[in-house]
Amino acid sequence: LVMIRSYTGFAILAVVSLIMLLVYWRRWLLLSLWVLLFGGTALLVYHEVRSYYSMIPMATEPLLQKTASGNDYKHAQDGIIENGNYINNYFCQSELRREWNHRSSIDYDGNTASGFSVESTLVRYLNAIGQTKDSAGMAALNDNDIKAVERGVANPVYESHNFLRKMVYTLLLEREYGIHTHAVSGFTMLQRFELWRATIEVIAEHPWFGAGTGDAVDEMHKKLVANDSEISNTQMKSHNQYLLFTAMVGLVGLAIIALLFFRALPKRLSPFMMAWVVTILISCITEDTLETLIGILFCTWFMALRPTYRTRLLGPKQPDIEQNESTDTIF
Repeated sequence: LVMIRSYTGFAILAVVSLIMLLVYWRRWLLLSLWVLLFGGTALLVYHEVRSYYSMIPMATEPLLQKTASGNDYKHAQDGIIENGNYINNYFCQSELRREWNHRSSIDYDGNTASGFSVESTLVRYLNAIGQTKDSAGMAALNDNDIKAVERGVANPVYESHNFLRKMVYTLLLEREYGIHTHAVSGFTMLQRFELWRATIEVIAEHPWFGAGTGDAVDEMHKKLVANDSEISNTQMKSHNQYLLFTAMVGLVGLAIIALLFFRALPKRLSPFMMAWVVTILISCITEDTLETLIGILFCTWFMALRPTYRTRLLGPKQPDIEQNESTDTIF
């Protein structure tokens, strides 16, 4: 259950289970069940995407210029969509500030419990439930809604038990901000794309032997600064082990590392060992798996379970002479 709550975990589960079915079990009934399960999941994802972009009437009708109280609306018209509505349209800050401060102990210009601004969280929450961002929208909120915003909940979907919908809506919101504002800070996948781009720029300058194990990350952050990136002041690494290794030791070093890794594996992989290998390979796409103690222990512990390499190093053990004589006598 924990694995399918993340993009990487879901991919690992899907690929590992398919390999188990095709390579080891070879049972068509199980394969059919796999197709039904993950095919059904793909259809559900498609449904959630359609739901996200299914525009409500307020988003498609001509924009009103005045609130019910006669104040001016601000329509950013920046195109950012969430829950079938344009987040930054129908916004009246004066009415929102007055009504929010009347109903909440947290100041409108302050931050929620999760650290995000009250204003941005409230605007998104009202947008998600199809309300205008003014006194009329505030009147539609009950006490539970106010408490949710105070906790930092920007979309009621995030508190539902439908984890697939939460994953899809989160990813699509990142896509919207990436397309329309080019913002990356605070968005998981967009930050990764930014880090990958900077790392690839380092690789382009040092393709064969890399920038060095101690300098690659520094060079990557120099690229972030040069690109005026929002995450240039962070200490994040590449979030892709393959790119990071290539930036450190180049394509030559990456080839050597890959050779040593696969050379250390048994010639015949058990289903358990295959699942372990695939898990490592997929996790390295979106994480710096071998840059953390947990990742190193995960890799080396399973490797340590393998039989000794004594036979490869010393050759097969010679049979005992007395044992040979005894065998000859019997037969």
